[in-house]
Amino acid sequence: MAQETDDKFSRRDFVKGAAAFTATAGAVARNAAAAGDAKSGQAGGSSSSSGEIPKRPLGKTGVQVSIIGVGGYHLGSTRDQQEANELVAKALDAGITFFDNAWDYHKGLSEERLGVALKGKREQAFLMTLRWKCWNSLCDDCRRIIWICGRSTK
Repeated sequence: MAQETDDKFSRRDFVKGAAAFTATAGAVARNAAAAGDAKSGQAGGSSSSSGEIPKRPLGKTGVQVSIIGVGGYHLGSTRDQQEANELVAKALDAGITFFDNAWDYHKGLSEERLGVALKGKREQAFLMTLRWKCWNSLCDDCRRIIWICGRSTK
C-alpha cells in the first residue's frame, strides 16, 4: 500500500538530503580529525581539536570562512520563516560561517529568509550571492541585485 507524501518534500528529496548530509558530516569529521593532528594555522587556515568546523581564507580576501557552507536554495524550501531561522541558527552554532544564496532561488524567498534569519547575527556570517546573467556589464538587473543585497541583509 502506497503512503501519501507531501508534494513539497518527497521521499526522494529526503534521501538526497540525507545522503548529502552524511557525505558532508563525513568530510567534516575527516577534516576535523586531520586538523587535530596538524598545528593550528598551517596551510593558511585555522583548526581546532575541539571538533569545530575548520576555517580557511576565502581567496585573496583574507577573510576566514568555514570549509563548508549553507546553500541558500534550501531556505526557500523550508515550511516557513521559523524553520529557516532554526536552520541558520544551528549552522552558526555549529561554526558554519559561509552562506551562499541567489535572488533567483525561489524568486527571492531564499534571500529574504536568510536576511531575516541573520537579524542580529549578521557579523557572524559571510554572505555570497549569485547572479546568473550580466557577467560583463552593470545592466539594470545587476543594479537591482545590488539594491536587493542591501535590502535583504538589513
